[in-house]
Amino acid sequence: MKKFMLLIITICFAAILNAQSNTGVIPQGTVLVKDKHYFSPNGKFSLCYQADGNLVVYKHIRPKNIVPLWNSGRYFSGKCIFQNDGNLVIYYDNGKAVWDAKDKWKDASGNTPLETLYSHELRVQDDGNVVIYCVAPTKPKPRYVAMFHTNTAGR
Repeated sequence: MKKFMLLIITICFAAILNAQSNTGVIPQGTVLVKDKHYFSPNGKFSLCYQADGNLVVYKHIRPKNIVPLWNSGRYFSGKCIFQNDGNLVIYYDNGKAVWDAKDKWKDASGNTPLETLYSHELRVQDDGNVVIYCVAPTKPKPRYVAMFHTNTAGR
């Protein structure tokens, strides 16, 4: 009976984790797991930090038929982090940053906004775009401002 209950608990826990992983949102502070696909809610698109060090957006047409839509163009051993400051950064093993999304964060006047005052979300969207949003706590609803995107919507 104990083994059966443990099996049921394990299945329920796995189902909860799977449901949470398909929200399309990657939380701040996440170290992307190499070769793990972070899926959009509809499951048709994913973001993957590959073992070769390249960050890639994929379109999933059918099982075993996936098409790359965008990539960071970096190939090396290291890690990719969606940092607490909202920046998505790829690091060499020695800790030196080699690519980041923040250098693309500009407002209409060309200035970097005060993004560190707010929370951020990295989203893999159902339209195929991967976006970092700055979430401003406005009322009655938060305001989402796109800070970086892969420009892969509708592809």
